[in-house]
This record gives sequence, structure tokens and C-alpha cells, in this order.
Amino acid sequence: MEKDDDSILSLSNLIVHSHSMDPKDPNAILRPQKQITPIDFIPKVNYDTMWNKEEWNGKFLIHAESYWKLVWDVFIFLDLLSQGIYVPFSISFDITTTGLLVYYDFVISLALLTDIIFNFNTGYFKKGTLIMNRKLIAFHYLKSWFMLDLLSSFPYTWIIDGGVFQSDGTSSSQLLKSARLPRFFKIIRLLRFAKIRLIILKIEDSITHELLLQIFHLFRFLVAIYMFAHWIGCLWYYTGSSQGLNASDSWVRVYEESDQMGDLSLAEKYVISLYWAFTTLLTIGYGDIHAHTTPEKIVAMICMVFASAFYGYAIGSIHEFVERTDLKEKKHREEIISMTNHLRRNRVPKDLQFKVRSYLEYVYENQKNINIREDDILNLLSEPLKNEISAYIHYPAIKICPTFSRFLDLQSLTTILKNLKEETYAPGDEVLSEGEKNRTIYIIIDGSVYLYYKQMKAHLAELRKGSYFGEVGFFVGHSRTASVKCSAFSDLLTLKFEDAWRSLHKDVKAQEALNFIQSVCEKEDYSQIGVTCYICKRIGHVALKCNYLWSQEEETKKEWLAKKMNGRKKINPHDPRNPTHFRRRRHTRMKYEAKNILGIKRSPEQMYKNDAILRDKASHYISDVNANSVSTSLSEASAMPKETTTLFEVPSFYRYTMILPDTDSDEEEEAEVEDLDY
Repeated sequence: MEKDDDSILSLSNLIVHSHSMDPKDPNAILRPQKQITPIDFIPKVNYDTMWNKEEWNGKFLIHAESYWKLVWDVFIFLDLLSQGIYVPFSISFDITTTGLLVYYDFVISLALLTDIIFNFNTGYFKKGTLIMNRKLIAFHYLKSWFMLDLLSSFPYTWIIDGGVFQSDGTSSSQLLKSARLPRFFKIIRLLRFAKIRLIILKIEDSITHELLLQIFHLFRFLVAIYMFAHWIGCLWYYTGSSQGLNASDSWVRVYEESDQMGDLSLAEKYVISLYWAFTTLLTIGYGDIHAHTTPEKIVAMICMVFASAFYGYAIGSIHEFVERTDLKEKKHREEIISMTNHLRRNRVPKDLQFKVRSYLEYVYENQKNINIREDDILNLLSEPLKNEISAYIHYPAIKICPTFSRFLDLQSLTTILKNLKEETYAPGDEVLSEGEKNRTIYIIIDGSVYLYYKQMKAHLAELRKGSYFGEVGFFVGHSRTASVKCSAFSDLLTLKFEDAWRSLHKDVKAQEALNFIQSVCEKEDYSQIGVTCYICKRIGHVALKCNYLWSQEEETKKEWLAKKMNGRKKINPHDPRNPTHFRRRRHTRMKYEAKNILGIKRSPEQMYKNDAILRDKASHYISDVNANSVSTSLSEASAMPKETTTLFEVPSFYRYTMILPDTDSDEEEEAEVEDLDY
């Protein structure tokens, strides 16, 4: 493990893929086409996006934190507010759906149905991890809000009316209209108010300016008061106006007979009802409007009960507006806002901003119910009791690595367990980097990590809850052979060798056991600590030292040599003819290309020692080309004996295809055949 990556991977360089060679070019066998390394036998993965790749499965999915999702949530929020005002008002004051109200009802119903489709295609968070898998999204939505959304979004009035629009722009079915049945179905739409708190929290999280956040809190408080008073006022008016002729003394009839409401408009009637609601909610009750009939008294008592509860809510909201009661949540929100402002001020990319916010949310959700830190609690205990508590909590985790229980007794394990520390990592965080010196072992208690080779991005394995890694560096002290990254929010238990050794300073037997492990594993034989290769699944070595890779390399070499030998002409040793007779290989006439006349300068005598015809042609060619400029020199060169050492450079490529072959001479091929063993 102490070797460099280059020395480890250089054992299989210059291996040639024989199938990629040109069969017409014998010299191609000497030119390597591709270098094969052990990494070629390991699947590749892109670790820049691997922590999203597993969960992102499907087209046209909507990110849970996207800008357009926020815009749609604001639209649904306003839609719910309008429905909370319109539905009780239309039922209580007998508003007929005509004109623009028909189109309004159609748009609202269509928007609520569209929201269901969006929810089936919008990701969600699970333990701080964004889930973008269509099947998981659909299953999660069906289990949570689907039935409520379906009931509150179903277009009952479309079915009862027999259609959305009529030719005169009004609703049909006058019988059902007189019975007010279609309007009562609209009350079901108010079931969506169960989700309005989630939408409000999402809008608050998107507001980073403190002043805007305070304004939104004030707006939310005022809307809540008005909405509750609006519902009570509508219920109060409906109770007085729906009792018919049998209730001559209802509060509405009393006002009509006293000529106080007879000629009043619809808006004035609504204001009177809202006035009674506010006086009841604020426990003032001037007495100018009061219940007369038994149903009105029952409704008034119910409203008073809810009013008292709402009054307490109002007081609490005002106090929260001035000073938050939950200081921890307030601090958390302030941290997120400050961090977001800091990142935006420094122009940090949005994806990195999202990663930081997700990490803070994950840590907050896991720790918000813990008022005292674990270390503070353990410091109150005695040392033996602290060790016993640590052993009870962490022993199931340390038992995952069998090397500890194999070489250390229970007392030694109890001593080192108190040094275990819990660390939280976000998706994409690099826990280990190959080549670094780090004597720490990691145990996964939640989440998942990936093991890979960083330079080649070669994927080795994925480890999940209940696994461990880093045992080679911990027990032996060798450099890390692979890198580790988190694919999700992960909680890891870490144990440093220095802390364990310091805790065992009085335990000579345990120290001898650790020294024994290091000595037997020094030569990269890790069978004593149970290291399993992620490629061949055998014990004793890491993936980078897997013999399976080298055996594959040898097979590739043998293949290459076999194909090379198949291109030779072999002599049958049992041939009855003279054994000294060798068959001459026949070569087709090759083209003479320009690449063969570039390089070292050679005379025709050197180039064609055994071919007099080509030697003469080359000499005559040089003479013809240079006849006009250097005729004297060329004539002397044509008569030059073989012993001369003068070299000639071909000055032109004119008709070069008739001069130089791209293969060796026949005699060289014959000599090559003679070297074969028969």
C-alpha cells in the first residue's frame, strides 16, 4: 500500500489488443494500440453526481426546492384563501353561480386537480435526502395526502350540473340548485386547509430577509383572525336566515321587522354578521345582536367555545410575533438565514447553497429533541459507569467488525468503546481519499457510502447501514487504497487508532494483539483482519491487488501472442522432403507510401542491399530528378561503388510509390522464418 499508484498500475502497460491491428501491415504488431490496466476490469461511475443518481429516476420530475415549485405553492396558497372566503360566503348568503363565478369555479377546480398531478411528479425529502424516483414519489403521496387532495379537488358540481357551462352562462339543474346541494359539496374543498401550514412553512423558509419575514408573520396572523371571524359570521347569518317561516323571531327576521335590514345590501348584511363574529371572538359582546331562537343559541355557544380557544391562540401568536417561544428553532432559523445571506453575498452556486441548507436541516431534525448533549450527560458519571454505558450503547456497532472481538477481550473492548465518536456527513462529502495516511476505522450506523478509485472514477462497492471500512489503515497503518464518498446523509461512528492505543496503555495483552495484527499484515496479507476483495470476493487482499486482474492480463497477453504466431508460415517437421528446405512466404505487392521515405537518410545501396533491380531504379530515379541542377553529382553517384559512404536524400516525392516498399525485404522474412523452432 505504500507504493505509488503509478508503480502499482504500470505492471500491465504496453499490452496490445491484437484484434485492432491491420493484417496487411506486419509492422503494426510493434505499435501498441491501447494500454490495459487493472482499472479496465472495474466498472466506471461518475462520482460528481452519484449521490443524486440513485434517487433521480424518471423524466419531467419537479425538484422539491425549485423556484417554480415555490411559485406554484404560493398560487395554491392564494387559491385556498380565496376558497376559504368564497365557499362559506356563497352557501350562507345564497350566492348563485352565474357569470364570472362560473369561470372562477372552473379555474379553481382545474387548479386543484392539476396540483394532484404535480404532487405525483414532485420529489420529497426523506431523512434529509432528496428522493427523485417516480415510483417512490407516487407511493409516498398515496400514503400521505392523496385521499384528502382527491376529496377536496373532485369536481362535484360538474357532475351534478351535467356540465361546466351552459349556453346562457349559468349552471343547470334548478331542482338541485334550489336544494343548495351543489354548494354544500364545496365545503369539502376546505379540507385542503389541513395542508396550508406546510405551505406557509415552505414560504417562510424561502424568505431570507428578516423584515420581510416579520411582515409575513404579521400577514399570517391577520389572515388567520379574519378567516376565523369570516367563518363564524357566515355560520351566524346562515343560522338566522335558513330557519324559514317557522322562525319568526330569528335575529335576521327581527332586523327585517325593525326595518334595520330590510333594504340593506348584501355587503351590509355581511358586515353586520362579521361585526357579531369579531365581538364574540374578542369576548366583548355589546348585546345589540344576540341569539333569539334555540338553534341560534346553540351556534352562539359553540362559537364562544371556539372563540375562547382562538383568543388564546391570538395572544400566543402576538407573543410569538414579539419574541419567539422556541429559542432553539429561532436560533436555527437565524443560522439558516445568516448562512444563506453569506453564501449569496459571496455568489456561491445555488446547488452548493442547497447542499448546505439540507445539511443544517438534517442535523437540526436529528438533534431538536435533544436538550442536553450526550457528552455532557456522560461527564456526570464515574469512569466505570461511563464505560459500561458506552459499551451498552456502542457494542452492537463495534461487533460488526469481527477483528475486535477476535483479538480483544470484553474488558479491552469496553475500554476503547468510549473513544467512539459520531460524525455526520452530507451527500458528496469525501470521508477518505486514496493515498492518505489515516488510522481511523468507520462504522456506518445510518446512510450509505461509495468506495471508488478517484483518478479513474472506478466504482468498487456501496456500503450501507451495518457495514464498516478503513480497517486496513486502522490495524496496519498502510495508506488508503481507495476513496470513500457519501451518497446520502450518513451517520458514522469513528475510532482513531491513537485513542484506542492510549486507552489500552495498561493492557499489555491488548497491545501485543494489535502489534501482532500489524506484523502479520505488513506484507499486504490481510486475511487476519478479514479484508474481502470487492472483485473476486476472496479474503486476504484488497481490490487493487486482486490476482484476478493479473490473470486476466496474462490471458490477454497469451491471446495477443497466439494471434501473432498465427500470422507466420510454419514448416511441418514430418515433411518427407529435405528438412533444410524452407518455404518462402509470398507477399502481395505493397504500396510504397511517403511515410517510409521520411526519417534517417539512406543511400539506395543501404536500402536495397539484396535487390539489385530496385537499387538501380532508385539510382536512375535520383539521377533523372536532379539532372538539371546537379547532373555532375548525380552521375558520380550512379557510378559510386557499394563501399562508398555518401548518402543521398530524395528531394521530391514525385512517383515515390514506385520506389520504396513499406515492408522488409524477402530475405529478412526468410531469416525470420529460419529462426522458428521446428
